Amino acid sequence: MGGWKTVIYLTILPCTLEAVSVGVSSHLLLGMPILLGFTMGFILSAVSPAVVVSGMLNLINDGYGDKVPSLVIASASMDDVISISGFAIFCDLFLDMQKDHDTGFVQNIV
Repeated sequence: MGGWKTVIYLTILPCTLEAVSVGVSSHLLLGMPILLGFTMGFILSAVSPAVVVSGMLNLINDGYGDKVPSLVIASASMDDVISISGFAIFCDLFLDMQKDHDTGFVQNIV
């Protein structure tokens, strides 16, 4: 059971909190629709593991152990899965909302 807590702490929680904070911030500061803000948040959360993995590879090369950096690198892969899934869900929700309201927002972007 302890392994699931580690997975949640290293993958689901950071990705979701980053996406929610970007989504709410973009809605409040930029006036974007909240679903579009969450979509942008999941795009940004997919980029975050790229920064962490390079640092962990440096720690492995410097001899600071294998278990913790390996766990972080594995969780970065799962983080990408969560980010891609969240992006797809919120992008679909946003596009369905735009289709129902027929505001023309998507047509203005394209």
